[in-house]
Amino acid sequence: MLKFSKFIALAVVLLSAISVSNAQDWHELREQGANYYQIKEAFMKKNASKMKEFSKELRKEANKKAARAGKYEREMEGMVHFMRWSEFVEPRVRESKGDMTSISEGLYRAIAKKNSELQTRAASWTLMGPNSIPLNGGNGRVNAVRVHPTNSNTLFACTPASGLWKSTDAGATWTAISDGISALGCTDVAFDPTNPDIMYLATGDGDAADVFTLGIYKSTNGGASWVSTSLVFNLSANMTLSKILINPTNSNTIVVGGRAGIYRSTDAGLNWTKTMTGGVRDLEFKTDNPSIIFAGGYGTNVGFWRSADGGGTWTKITSIPSTAAQRVAVGVTPANANYVYALVANDGAVSTTAYGLKGVYLSTDAGLTFTLKSGTTNTLGWYTGGTGDKDGQGWYDLSIAVSPTDVNTVYTGGVNIWKSTNAGVSWTKNTAWDAASTASNYVHADVHDLTFVGTTLYSGCDGGVFKTINAGSSWTDISSNISNAQMYGLGLSATSANTIISGHQDNGTNLTTNGTSWSQINGGDGMLCFIDRTNNANMFS
Repeated sequence: MLKFSKFIALAVVLLSAISVSNAQDWHELREQGANYYQIKEAFMKKNASKMKEFSKELRKEANKKAARAGKYEREMEGMVHFMRWSEFVEPRVRESKGDMTSISEGLYRAIAKKNSELQTRAASWTLMGPNSIPLNGGNGRVNAVRVHPTNSNTLFACTPASGLWKSTDAGATWTAISDGISALGCTDVAFDPTNPDIMYLATGDGDAADVFTLGIYKSTNGGASWVSTSLVFNLSANMTLSKILINPTNSNTIVVGGRAGIYRSTDAGLNWTKTMTGGVRDLEFKTDNPSIIFAGGYGTNVGFWRSADGGGTWTKITSIPSTAAQRVAVGVTPANANYVYALVANDGAVSTTAYGLKGVYLSTDAGLTFTLKSGTTNTLGWYTGGTGDKDGQGWYDLSIAVSPTDVNTVYTGGVNIWKSTNAGVSWTKNTAWDAASTASNYVHADVHDLTFVGTTLYSGCDGGVFKTINAGSSWTDISSNISNAQMYGLGLSATSANTIISGHQDNGTNLTTNGTSWSQINGGDGMLCFIDRTNNANMFS
């Protein structure tokens, strides 16, 4: 998509089987186990007056009488997003009385059934695409980009609904390497520092919980095959995992962060111990001492946490705000191991600043104390100057990367990528989601991950994988043939087998007329779409 909508804060309600605090939003209620009808009821109670106002404005817009359509559209983004989500989910959970896990369970049952059928009868499927970057569009969301520790041409892309992809030619071509496991998506992959063919995969979608995790999987042959470790979750647990760290001096020690907290293994994944309770999205080692680990919490566990014993125990650092905040991302650099950045997003309690920037904080004493560097330029919003809007979507995409050679050069990811060269005091928008896809500063909206490897900076975003080799002066889409579109809808021609229209999450509505090449024909989020059964020229998106 070109712009992913923010969410609206929910009312304080008491739902059966769960307790809800006034800081939680509908996506947090979902993660806690609320069913669809409870979530919908809470949203409608909170936003009853806005719903009426929204309906009125839609009628005005339909009659071309909306005097402030652009501004009002931004104010009402949360309403649009919830209704979009609601329309997608409700028919899929109706038979299970609103049980949200039935969506993922149905997908996994379908995979198991397909695998069983393939063992007993001949079956053949052919990918129709998109199997290359759609013209004027993007491939689909990438939660993280990782680079092989000994071969910089070997890249890995973690996608939320099509698993792990690998490139051995710096992104020119990609191959899916996790199809052998029943995990539709992944959010991180990490490599044993003594043998990079040993890999650990965090399954599921850690950024939006579109797919829940089955746990941590392990490969000992570079991703050719995978087995489950003992860190396993049932889909009914509504669990997500977001980050994996492997101790560079003791590869048996693995630390994993997720929705329920932090888990640690000291025997290469055979056994796990929970060392923190509460949501954690980001983890980073102190670059010269892996016994010191930094954690960025979110939701009810929002804040900055520090461990001095390799992840065994944790201390909350109070100089990073944990009230009226939603999520913290952590940035470190080998240029100075004592420099630690914290990127903090607002919570959704105030609609005018919901999920926008709360502040960029810097520690020069290895995470013991922090000072606020900036908080007025909203680097998480949509506008060029960072001052026209105060909101954003920090619950969904929040990332930070520090130059490995200059402690003062910092990049942040939200809707766009921003750059500071003075340790976060001032910022310049480095990329533009609304630029032409051929522009040198174009990177698809919603930046989930920023990763430095040497002087090359990689971005995983809602449109795929991008990189810059010149400090952000220009960016290149290297998504190539990653086939990771999350399709909401599909329309078929009644007369041409190769004419297909498809609605893609975050990447518009796409069309093929030959079954191989695709082009984006409408922007935003592609949803249901249709081709007139009597006339292929009439299409709806």
